[in-house]
Amino acid sequence: MKILIIGQNISAGGGLVEVERAMLDNFQTSQLDCSFISTTPKKGKSALPFLLALFKLVLQVTLNRPNIAHLHMASRGSTYRKIVISVILRLFRLPYIVHIHSGEFLDFFQNSPTLVKKIITRTLKNSKQVIVLSELIKTHLKINIYRDWE
Repeated sequence: MKILIIGQNISAGGGLVEVERAMLDNFQTSQLDCSFISTTPKKGKSALPFLLALFKLVLQVTLNRPNIAHLHMASRGSTYRKIVISVILRLFRLPYIVHIHSGEFLDFFQNSPTLVKKIITRTLKNSKQVIVLSELIKTHLKINIYRDWE
């Protein structure tokens, strides 16, 4: 199975990066063919790594098509980047999983304009699976997005 992981630069710090590293390490020792695309710079803020990631994504999906993509998502900019990526994945009919890492995601979602909430909701509902790190986020998503979620 080919898995494409998309997330924050693994040279950066933080809990999300630690999860990405652990996944990559575990997948490399298994029978899974795993590749990684970073959407952020190592330091600072720049749109260039994201634009490069979009180019890499299209190449990866067309030349070495994975079976599924695993999107690591936090809040704010991370969410917006993953929304764009999810649109591309849907255009190529590639299923994806969303892994929400941020404890700030609830505040971000609740304080977003209605249109942004609808786009986030569609992005999550179009995924094959949503992984969350807390019961609080799971409960929030169940009430606001997935009314039939177990």
